[in-house]
Amino acid sequence: MTENWKTQQLKIWDELEVPKFFHQIGIDYQKEFIDSLMQFSGNDPYLEHKWQWLSNSAVKEGVLHLYPLQTKKNELIWEEWFLYEGTLRHHILSQQPLAVSDGTWSGDALDKDHPKEVLEITWHYYNDKDFTPLAYRIT
Repeated sequence: MTENWKTQQLKIWDELEVPKFFHQIGIDYQKEFIDSLMQFSGNDPYLEHKWQWLSNSAVKEGVLHLYPLQTKKNELIWEEWFLYEGTLRHHILSQQPLAVSDGTWSGDALDKDHPKEVLEITWHYYNDKDFTPLAYRIT
């Protein structure tokens, strides 16, 4: 069962062309995504989330998003990976204040640069230096 969801995850990343996107912006796809996925034990922590790449008017290469399907739950995390002004970014966003925070963000209903599911919600965020998806980290 565990291996089946991992195979599905790899397929999703391939369909979204995440390896190509990460190569283009300078993130080590093998290290940050493949290795962390394969070392993770347990059930799919992102079962109720969606992976989506979107173009972005401020970010030439676009943004990879990982967001909860049901954003009205306060404990949820949204992540995004992108290159902005020459700096790699991995934002961790939460509806609750974070221990470390770089600010807050809220998109209006007309925003076309972000998934509609995350709009009109105030998100607390920080720019994480670790590009591994948060739930795949080995502690």
